Amino acid sequence: MTTDHVSLGWQCSEYGARFQLQRQDDRSSTWFTVAEDYVYDTYYFTDWAVAWGQSYRYRVVVSGQNSNELSVNVPKPTATLKPTVKPTATLKPSVSISLQLNRAGITSVDLSWTCGRSGVTYEVQRKGGSSSSWTTLATISSKSYTDNSAKAGTKYTYRIVAKSATGTSNEVSVTTLQNVTPTPKNITPPPVTAKPKTWGSWSSWSTNPVSASSTRQVETKVETEYYSVTVYHYSRWKYYNTGHNQWYYSYAQYTGSNYQAGTGEWQYKTTYEPLSTNGSADGHTRYADWWWNQTTGTEQKSRQVTYYRYRDYK
Repeated sequence: MTTDHVSLGWQCSEYGARFQLQRQDDRSSTWFTVAEDYVYDTYYFTDWAVAWGQSYRYRVVVSGQNSNELSVNVPKPTATLKPTVKPTATLKPSVSISLQLNRAGITSVDLSWTCGRSGVTYEVQRKGGSSSSWTTLATISSKSYTDNSAKAGTKYTYRIVAKSATGTSNEVSVTTLQNVTPTPKNITPPPVTAKPKTWGSWSSWSTNPVSASSTRQVETKVETEYYSVTVYHYSRWKYYNTGHNQWYYSYAQYTGSNYQAGTGEWQYKTTYEPLSTNGSADGHTRYADWWWNQTTGTEQKSRQVTYYRYRDYK
């Protein structure tokens, strides 16, 4: 106890019981709760909400049962004032920590641990390698840690120290793996067996010519194709015109006075292309070379067509 705070500590035989620390001052008969928690063994608490020169009474209530009451007087500050109540050496709760190794690699070590109390801050400490003293690697609140600063083929010892409580874990020693590059073996690959070649499937028949070779077989067939074409028929009457002393052509038989007997005859012409027109006479169309009377028809024709197909040697 000092002029500005009161430090208390107590033990409870009921492990894990929930308690209330209550306070009453000399100005009131009412008890006020100043702390609530679970107690597992020894618990410590410091009451900073006190005034110097004031008298207080404290009690601990566990599971509805009151503890003994403790009365204290907070002294006024003086140059020679000594505390009437000796403060405890530590106000941190005691915890039990169990450390285990999960995995050791070439340059990493995975650790995890258990603790019966929550909200504890831990220091992860290591020694080994080039150092024989403990070195703090990290201060964390989780319960696992991976040391990525380890060196290959080195022995290390780890421990966990509670920072916000009192307790140190067991020690775990491990040697990291060696970074060894395996020597490749002279392995002769198995002989490659060539896949036997075979003739592939025949292609479809086509009129595109294909040449045969040592790796290609070719078959041919000839078929007769029939088709129709349009034909154009023309006619004209040829006679000798004595009036003009030359041969003339008309679209009909001519027997006029200028007709030379015995010279007239019908002429006929068949083409696969139409003749060009060359004017008209007497309402009839005249075609090139004085041909008349165009009519059309169809003519059946045939031709020989060669087809090809092939297959390759694969």
